[in-house]
Amino acid sequence: MGILLGFLPFLAFAMLSVSQGAVVALTAGAVVSAGLIVRNRRSGGSLKILEAGTLILFLVLAIYATGAGQDVSIIAVRLCVDIGLLAIVLVSMAIRRPFTLQYAKEQVPQEYWTSAGFIRTNYAITAGSSPFSSW
Repeated sequence: MGILLGFLPFLAFAMLSVSQGAVVALTAGAVVSAGLIVRNRRSGGSLKILEAGTLILFLVLAIYATGAGQDVSIIAVRLCVDIGLLAIVLVSMAIRRPFTLQYAKEQVPQEYWTSAGFIRTNYAITAGSSPFSSW
């Protein structure tokens, strides 16, 4: 369930971008991201790569869109969000900590954490979560 909540900011953004525009949708994504971080920390969890990356992504884009005003295209913003998610995926894999690993370790007994299959599976799941993985 945790990893699904990690994608909630993207859902909030997608739903609001249609009716409310880029600034509201990006701000909502940032607020939901911040809420997830606070919720997770209060329950004793660690800071997740996906949640932190998502907060940074939506904050930066919201600040940019606010400065750009009405000139910002929702299509361009959606592309930036997709590229931002791809960056989170690639950076997490480049630092050898695929973001799904943090969620998986909360569900799987510690004895499996170092197994090649467990690690390989998390790389595959992380790579598959990219918005461009179906291209």
